[in-house]
Amino acid sequence: MRYKKTTYMCVLAASLYMPSISPAQPRILKDEIQVQKILTVPERTMRIVKDPRDGTLYTLTAQGDISRIRMPSPDQQLTQRVARGVRNAEGIFTWSEFDLDGEIPAEVPIEALRTAVANGARSSKNPVDGKLYVLNTDDASILILPRTVVANASDFNLPYVSALFIDANGAFYVSLDVARANAPQIERVYSSADHGLNDTQGLAIGPDGSMYVGGNQGQRNTNSIVIAKGLFDPASGQHTWQELARSEPIPKGDVGAFNHFHPGLAIDPAGRNLFINSGSRTEHGELAEMNGLYSGLREAPITSAILRIPTEGEDIVIPTDGQALAASGFLFSDGHRNAFDLSIGPNGELFSVDNGPDWDMSDEINWVRPGLHYGFPWRMGSYDNPQQFPDYDPTKDRLLQNNSWARQNDLFYNDPTYPLPPSGVQFADPIINLGPDANSYRTLDGQILDGSNTNEPVFTLTAHSSPLGLVFDNDQAMAPPYKGSGFVLRIGGSIASLINSFEDPDQDLLHIDLEKTAKGDNYQARVTRLVGGFDSPIDAEIVGNRIYVIEWGDTRGLWEVVLPAETRTAVVEIEGAGLPDRSALSQNYPNPFNPNTTIDYSLKQADHVEIAIFDVLGQKIRTLVDAHQRAGFYRLQWDGKTDTGTRAASGVYIYRLQTPSHRESRQLTLLK
Repeated sequence: MRYKKTTYMCVLAASLYMPSISPAQPRILKDEIQVQKILTVPERTMRIVKDPRDGTLYTLTAQGDISRIRMPSPDQQLTQRVARGVRNAEGIFTWSEFDLDGEIPAEVPIEALRTAVANGARSSKNPVDGKLYVLNTDDASILILPRTVVANASDFNLPYVSALFIDANGAFYVSLDVARANAPQIERVYSSADHGLNDTQGLAIGPDGSMYVGGNQGQRNTNSIVIAKGLFDPASGQHTWQELARSEPIPKGDVGAFNHFHPGLAIDPAGRNLFINSGSRTEHGELAEMNGLYSGLREAPITSAILRIPTEGEDIVIPTDGQALAASGFLFSDGHRNAFDLSIGPNGELFSVDNGPDWDMSDEINWVRPGLHYGFPWRMGSYDNPQQFPDYDPTKDRLLQNNSWARQNDLFYNDPTYPLPPSGVQFADPIINLGPDANSYRTLDGQILDGSNTNEPVFTLTAHSSPLGLVFDNDQAMAPPYKGSGFVLRIGGSIASLINSFEDPDQDLLHIDLEKTAKGDNYQARVTRLVGGFDSPIDAEIVGNRIYVIEWGDTRGLWEVVLPAETRTAVVEIEGAGLPDRSALSQNYPNPFNPNTTIDYSLKQADHVEIAIFDVLGQKIRTLVDAHQRAGFYRLQWDGKTDTGTRAASGVYIYRLQTPSHRESRQLTLLK
């Protein structure tokens, strides 16, 4: 801890609602990364999540609209198709379709058609009737000017069109706009009319396809957390909505914009429990009486906490009374000012990004464990709140500048009635940031220093950088050093401070490389900037080796950040061998080997399978298989490389087959 008396009342609007000041085009900060904008998302889009069953992306707006993003895979890419329409005497079209790269009907003037398609011709004169026909690419219709429509997309079955051509016999040709047809598309699938919430902030999808939408409902002076659950129907592909849980009314705080309602949701890998950030009603735990309605009220027992509720059930009531809440089992952890995002890591552990209240105090990334208290409002960013110290004198605080707006308006004060920290709780520190980025801090003499230059660990991120959008490479799809790592967005640190601005660029995507501390009681992280210059990035999701970032700002972009992909071991199922009567691991061949060796194995039943290589000290150097596989006979090759892509040293190694019901190991020898 570098200093204690550094926490002050913040009265500006939350950074999420600050005007955008970043350029529209992100800046790539690592050579191996690619970034492109693939969509413009609807206004006020604040969440992006994936369906764990197939990786389909969904977005959520603040007003409750849920949209599906269509991302055509390479095998779904459309080629150049053309619809041919022939009109009869009554003027009725008969349409047929063919592929320009396939078999072309003999009556088609192919060269003239190819020229029209290449030029993107939007009009064509019909030699039969002498009229000029125009293609409207916005709604895929053909019309005679000024506005007589003669055909549309539903007639020729091409939703996106690029060119119109009419041949000498009066046959019409409409070509597909291949680029538009193969580009990502976004379509709204649900709205507040479906799930009943119009003030929404959280979205999660369970392993069975169930959707969970978190929102807020309330009256003028109270708010309730509400979770709607959409049960997935495999037959229809639709969701049937019901109310899963609702909190009792929570008194709103009299602190304006800093009454933080429910934002984040996360679901455990088994889909049994939903984690919910309840939000805080104050900045620092100060009195927030809501115009005298709630005399002496600071935080409520249910606020500034993370809740855990079962996903099975209906109309669950979450109490606000402290004793009742503790008895309910819904209180998972406490002391989170505003855990905007929650995420499950590769080991099934829960992490949060907590937005701190002050411009001169570190924001947090936390390893969230049941029963622990993460400090708020007594400790924030691992520093103590000065309002609890009777001897605090704002006039002698060297970090508080005389020309600050807060000083001029007497917002810094001593609060002798501030409640003492709760007794019997275990306070937990945030994750330590070892650098090299997002770790600026302020000294007692007011200097802003870079922790990576001073070798000073920071808890966890530069002050008021507003971390959002926490995600993990849980599928281990990325190549080292990103494999299995976390990633987080920052939205707010470079705006003007009450005291003084930290010179931290933020508006960026960070790589969070986690490792356990020596004691194993927390994590520490190497934090590196990957992409800068977003426009208010608010949430992210990972599919494979791609991170999808949505922006809250003026550009409202959906950006695809491509990182190096993990080189997967090719596993071949041996066809025609029948089903084995036992699970077994065979001896590799050749053995000894250089550079490659083959490993056969069999599975008696469908199971999750891990095959890994270990050195003689028991350290895992390469994971060859980590997936669910059906019963059968399999074959793979090891190329003698580690997970980092380097060549393993010559010597003896252990390779192991492990399933929930079977474990078997053998030796192999690598020669140089």
